[in-house]
Amino acid sequence: MPDPLPSDVSTIFGIAATSWHHIVAYTIFLIYGLVYLGSWNTWITATGFFKSRFYGSAFADTFMSYFAITYMVIMFACLALFLAMPNVIPLNRRMITGNSLVVVIFGVAAIMALMQLNPYLYFFLTLALIVLSALATSFLAALYGILPLYPPVFASAFMSGQGLAGLIPSLVQLVLTASSKDAEKDSYRAFAYFCLTILLAIFVIAGTEILLPRLHVKKENIFTEARIPDDGHLDTPGESNHDENSRCSSYRALRRTKIVLTEDSIYTAVLRRVWLSGLSLWLGFVITLASFPAITSAVASENPNDTLIVPIHFVIFNLFDLLGKTLPGIPTFFIQSPAILFIMSVARLVFPPAFLLCNVTFQDRFGIVLDRTMPLVFGKDWMFHGILALFAFSNGYIDACIVMLAPDLIPDNNVTDNGCLGRSSSVVTGDSGNEGPASVPSQQSDGGIAYTASSSSIGPNYEPVLDADGLSQPNHHVKRQRELAGAMMVAAISFGLLCGSGMSFVLRWMLCGCNPFYS
Repeated sequence: MPDPLPSDVSTIFGIAATSWHHIVAYTIFLIYGLVYLGSWNTWITATGFFKSRFYGSAFADTFMSYFAITYMVIMFACLALFLAMPNVIPLNRRMITGNSLVVVIFGVAAIMALMQLNPYLYFFLTLALIVLSALATSFLAALYGILPLYPPVFASAFMSGQGLAGLIPSLVQLVLTASSKDAEKDSYRAFAYFCLTILLAIFVIAGTEILLPRLHVKKENIFTEARIPDDGHLDTPGESNHDENSRCSSYRALRRTKIVLTEDSIYTAVLRRVWLSGLSLWLGFVITLASFPAITSAVASENPNDTLIVPIHFVIFNLFDLLGKTLPGIPTFFIQSPAILFIMSVARLVFPPAFLLCNVTFQDRFGIVLDRTMPLVFGKDWMFHGILALFAFSNGYIDACIVMLAPDLIPDNNVTDNGCLGRSSSVVTGDSGNEGPASVPSQQSDGGIAYTASSSSIGPNYEPVLDADGLSQPNHHVKRQRELAGAMMVAAISFGLLCGSGMSFVLRWMLCGCNPFYS
């Protein structure tokens, strides 16, 4: 057995909160979350800038729905591909590729902001950049496969960063809108706005590639040595012990085994544990994207001269979304029941109809207001802002709880009521050609595949796998399943965003009775 872990890295939640390792890692995950959603929020919070650039085109009032549906379709397709073929690109390579794409995309967007282009040309070029942004986000989602290796506090940091990803750009846009009336100056401000995203992406590249691997903040699990006799059967407490040489010889043979197996049973077992959480995430994002920002950004103020209601509404949404995402980081407010979280997600179905009863105002390409088909019930600005705040807070809180909970739905001992999670009936042959315990593949953070004994064969206690520092690593079987649980959560989020983006066209049609696809 290896030497005991140092006291500063031995707790289940990583190292002490006062350690600089912890602080630096927390900051990296926070900024990563900011960049992860920043590649989307940067586009949607620049509504005023794009509206002025697309004026006179058929997309002047509908571009936001096109932005959303394009972004979500591409991202969902890419994430579905990664879920089906998880080993195509290593996780760490996906992360650096995604951040590099963000730098290039917003570099081009910043240059375009200084150019005077035809509204239609500018729209389609921007749409092409949004396609690339969706691709970048799908690469950045690889972090969901890395998060289960770290304490829950870092998942909270990542979710809080996503909240900041909306709040910071929306605050910037509010200041720009309030301080600028000159379109030419707006172009230079948009240039600076896009450059901010570039700087954050560069920081994340440096943090994840240089700093994070050197920080001792991973979750460590200690496993005792398995008693494996020559026949491959696991000794349990009370059974006779074989001599040390026999056990070590059997274990070395186990480490050399090769495998022929399908992961269908692993997928099924993981899905059985996380399906309700995935359904909650999917429903939550359908509700959110159906209303925000395509519908909510069309709400007009009760004061005809108020031009700040749209940027203010972005600030309110992102502020309360951030509060919701941050709250589960406090153990007292962390709901760990998938059933309760699902009920809370269903309750959010009241929000889309509520927004349709606000002062939503759609216009044609020339700015003429279209008639509405539903009564105006919540005509006051404070009513709209109150509904929006509850909508945003519930979105952030439920999403953060589910993302933090999902990896822990896979227990450390990997045991279910009817046996071991992910039990495989595969035939495994060792060097001697004898059948032996099954092994399972595990995708490492560098994208490699490690084969180790399944707990369905040798039980929860076995010789730990050591990293370069001599510290024991979690059971690779459990690690693989937690990575898969994270990937399923990403798939649920992406499919929810896709469905919600499509629903925004339906809500627009319900309110104005017009063709929802053009202004």
